[in-house]
Amino acid sequence: MHLDLTAADIAFNDALRTWLDANLSSATDPHEWHRRLVAGRWVVPAWPEKWGGRACTLAQEVIFNQEMGARDAPGPRNAIALYNLGPMLLQAGTPEQQQRYLPKMVTAQEIWCQGFSEPNAGSDLAALETRAEDRGDHWLVNGQKTWNTFGNEADFCLALVRTDPQAPKHKGISALIIDMHAPGVEVRPLREITGDDGFNEIFFSDVAVPKQNLVGPVNAGWKVAMSTLTFERLGTMKLGIQLARRLESVVQLAKDMRRNDEPLIRQSAAALGIQVELMQLLTEHALEAMQRGEDPGATLPLGKLQWSYLMQDLAELALRIQGPLAQLYRGAKHEVPGNWQYHCVYSRMTTIGAGTTQVQKNIMAYRNLGLPREADAPPAPALPRDRPLDEARGGLRDTVRRFVQERCPIAYVRKMLDDRRGTTDEAWRQLVGLGLTGILVPEQCGGLGLGYQEMGVALEELGRGVHPGPFLSSALGAVAAIRAIASRNDQATLLPGVADGSCVGALALFEPDSGYDWRRIATRAAKRGNAWVVTGTKIVPDGAAANLLLVTAQAGTEMGLFAVEARHAAVTPLATVDATRKLAEVCLSDAPAQRLGQGDITAALADVIDRLVVGLVADAVGAADRALELATEYAKVRKQFDRPIGAFQAVQHLLADMLRNVELARSGVYEALRLADGDDRAAFHRAATVAKAFASDALYRVTADAIQVLGGVGFTWEHDAHLYYKRAMSMQHTCGGTPEFQEEYARLLFGG
Repeated sequence: MHLDLTAADIAFNDALRTWLDANLSSATDPHEWHRRLVAGRWVVPAWPEKWGGRACTLAQEVIFNQEMGARDAPGPRNAIALYNLGPMLLQAGTPEQQQRYLPKMVTAQEIWCQGFSEPNAGSDLAALETRAEDRGDHWLVNGQKTWNTFGNEADFCLALVRTDPQAPKHKGISALIIDMHAPGVEVRPLREITGDDGFNEIFFSDVAVPKQNLVGPVNAGWKVAMSTLTFERLGTMKLGIQLARRLESVVQLAKDMRRNDEPLIRQSAAALGIQVELMQLLTEHALEAMQRGEDPGATLPLGKLQWSYLMQDLAELALRIQGPLAQLYRGAKHEVPGNWQYHCVYSRMTTIGAGTTQVQKNIMAYRNLGLPREADAPPAPALPRDRPLDEARGGLRDTVRRFVQERCPIAYVRKMLDDRRGTTDEAWRQLVGLGLTGILVPEQCGGLGLGYQEMGVALEELGRGVHPGPFLSSALGAVAAIRAIASRNDQATLLPGVADGSCVGALALFEPDSGYDWRRIATRAAKRGNAWVVTGTKIVPDGAAANLLLVTAQAGTEMGLFAVEARHAAVTPLATVDATRKLAEVCLSDAPAQRLGQGDITAALADVIDRLVVGLVADAVGAADRALELATEYAKVRKQFDRPIGAFQAVQHLLADMLRNVELARSGVYEALRLADGDDRAAFHRAATVAKAFASDALYRVTADAIQVLGGVGFTWEHDAHLYYKRAMSMQHTCGGTPEFQEEYARLLFGG
């Protein structure tokens, strides 16, 4: 993660590493390991020091979980108590309760279980029926709890019970500490589909519970329970670490079984690996926002949803890798090591536990998108969905958003659909006036001297408005190529014109027969005396708007980059599906050219293309996000069968999936933009690959599904949905699609 670490955070990390070096490998069993955690105050480092913790900060919690995960260190015993119930007592318990129970929770001298779910109250927890009657000096509890972990060995159960049957179902609930050894408590094992007795049922028959065992006020148990479920702020990060370890095991399994060169296995593993990385990024960005005191929005609940799918998909892929041996179960002769069959069967729980996937989607549709819960319920206010940015970038976002809304609204976009260049001189001057064309140009060359993160902010907002014209080609593509390849003198000559808008650049990389392989070119450059000439045909984005073409050509055994004035080329606009993204055929016949840089440019150009790809994805994220907004607002007001269509669960789930894809793609591109501003080229290439591999299909799917939600009206030319759909389609097929980028990720994942 990219947290701001203090000296205290660094000291915390050093202390943890030193302690792990001394203790991890020498602990003989789980009990011994737990005793060492207690002695070192590493059981619950976020707890106050008074109760055996270290009162660590959010950053230190992140450090702790990353380090423990990286070393595959076991967790402590009594996990339900430490991660769920102890925090509940810290927040709502009395001083007497804290003194009585917390110390033995930490040492695991007393084991706890959680009594929430019931046969008729699973995802709808508030429907619980277990009752507690006030008998003066005690509560009398009757009812049943199920899907209970540790109930067979627990000393105490923190249970939700109904204390006011007449109150609305979310009210009239209280939280009680119940002694599991008290008369009337019966625990029965519940055999699960793995064959193990992993869960239990608990029956309460006239169980007397002292009044002092009430946690929080009477009838306020729902609020207390919600604090329990949300207290573990790093829960989704721990899930991300778990997924990363599971992915490593799948990759190793493929290598061990010599299936890592099979295309189907590689593509499947790459697709899952990409989503694992995006899930981790999603939760990391949420935690970074929390560290700054900002609302993480939908990112945390989406993290759990993503984990649920991936745990199942990774286990299923492991079985596919095993082939016929996947039919064997634990202990069978010829069983493949790794316990994958058990993991696969057990993973069915991931989309059920802590609220089913379907219910989670309903909740996100209501809370994050503002869709109505019921047919006659008014839409709820949606949570703000803009990702938190620092003050400078937030100001840039606001500026570009106002520009799009006021100066280049959709009416302007539609006028440009049939325009040869896709822009007007006035619109271009306004972009230049805001300084946007010079975002990446160094200050000494007349630009703003900013970075790719600022460029990403601008592109995302332009994408929201499906802004037409050559901005991406010139302000990002041309600038990136000139900075990466041209000499300092040539940069000083060319970049000021790009910054002030007088020079509109375009990259001429791809050819009619090259497919996605920009290295396979027929264009040739030859020396004529002291000058270069270029001959060949290119398909060029914004070729008709550019006055400077940056052309790749073969110069002997080397690939070179050549600057060609557009007046020396025959430029023919081509009809495109996305009329906001113009393409042109550019024919060059002994066109005068200036060679930029020396030697073969293949490696440098690969980095430029990664930067262009990240810009394309940032633009498409904005377009897809706006398409989601259009579909969501329509679902709130469009009525069919006497209810808003947004009240239908099928529509809610579709929109929730669209939200998931937008936020995952946004996390991927934000990480790539951050790394684009750094010096680690390998990490940037990997991040760019992840961003494009996922976004190509996912954002296209979002815009296509927006049309589905809109129905017939979305299929009309007059509605704007098709503009966003076509923008995403254009991105999908620029520089390579999902299969091509997945294969590149597979190369990084498997090596070679």
